[in-house]
Amino acid sequence: MANKRDRVIDILKGLAVVCMVLANFSSYVIDNPHFGLRFIYSIVAPIFILLSNFMIAYNYYIKKYNYSYYLKRGLYLIFWGVFIDAIVHRNFPFASFDVLYLIGFSIILNSLFFKINSFVILIIANIVFVLTYYFQSILGYIDIPKEASLFNFQEFKEVLFNYSIKQFFIDGWFPVFPFEGIALMGLFYFWLYKNKKDIFLNKYFIFINFIVFVILSFILYKISGSLYIREASGKLFYPPTLVFIYWSLSFINLLFSFLIFLSNKNVDNYLFHILAVLGRNLLFIYIVNSIFGEYVVKNLMNLYKLPSNYFVLFSFWIIFVIGMFIFLEYKRMIVFLEYKNKLIIRQKFNKV
Repeated sequence: MANKRDRVIDILKGLAVVCMVLANFSSYVIDNPHFGLRFIYSIVAPIFILLSNFMIAYNYYIKKYNYSYYLKRGLYLIFWGVFIDAIVHRNFPFASFDVLYLIGFSIILNSLFFKINSFVILIIANIVFVLTYYFQSILGYIDIPKEASLFNFQEFKEVLFNYSIKQFFIDGWFPVFPFEGIALMGLFYFWLYKNKKDIFLNKYFIFINFIVFVILSFILYKISGSLYIREASGKLFYPPTLVFIYWSLSFINLLFSFLIFLSNKNVDNYLFHILAVLGRNLLFIYIVNSIFGEYVVKNLMNLYKLPSNYFVLFSFWIIFVIGMFIFLEYKRMIVFLEYKNKLIIRQKFNKV
């Protein structure tokens, strides 16, 4: 792997981005999305969490960053989690724990695991998965995380002392158990990708993952009625089950296999370019998407009494994704032209 961006990873992140936008907007538009969409919505977070830790391993082994980088990076993501809680959703932070808290925490913690054998990391990740079921059984699992409205200090005090720690570990939006295990899998996947990449193209590996994915998809469908529906998007991991965890990993394996196969065949098109551009700007799009959903989609739905149907949902989705791509492409071209102009000026100066 050269010291440059990996197109397979950028495209995979781009796929997660477009699915994330659809899932976030769905909670404002559709009350009860089709089960197929619930599958799509549910895979977004595992991809984000796994790839975020995949990339910290990449930065350690390829770019040689030290621990202070990961500490700063983790705190930076937690800051944006606080921003989204307080400014976007107008809730006190450090209560229900959205995904940026988990990713920030996992980056800080998992950067201590770089020198541990990859198979030990795999074992630890699976222990986290099993302990998830155990902790849910003995400590209980609530249907909706407790949150506190901004400036309601009495409510915040109650949530902080009675619910916050348990929600961070067990039943918040994205608790440590099991999502820290998925984050650890990101370190293991980097090792596979760097050292055993061909395993993703092995026909037996692909076949087994496909069978596992189909079987677990069927089981997940069957047990979906017993899961809590948090937000109207209806993600299938409240509570996260072992079925969901291994379903998501089998799907991620298939995505890796598919994209690596296309990369080896030098398959490229404008769609992949769009996905790669979006994937390179994942955090920025996540933040803008959160703001756009809460202050634009939500208000337009209420102000104009727009119908709750798939046409409205897909319209918001397409407009936002295309708008983001055009903005990012324009920004990239401006940066490129500025760099080119500076290079021309420097060459003229050197000639003089």
